[in-house]
Amino acid sequence: MIYPSIVISVSSCVQSRDSSSSPFPQIQTFVDEHFHKPGDEFEDWDPSDWSEE
Repeated sequence: MIYPSIVISVSSCVQSRDSSSSPFPQIQTFVDEHFHKPGDEFEDWDPSDWSEE
């Protein structure tokens, strides 16, 4: 689970770096390490009352 305090902390670190460089690589690394890939939050599930007609 990602806690707001972690996001704020990382955001502060990225912002405190050299302002002439893009923070995108650091943000991308953070997201890749701490968040699931799109769609991973879903599980395959077939409801018991589902019928394909």
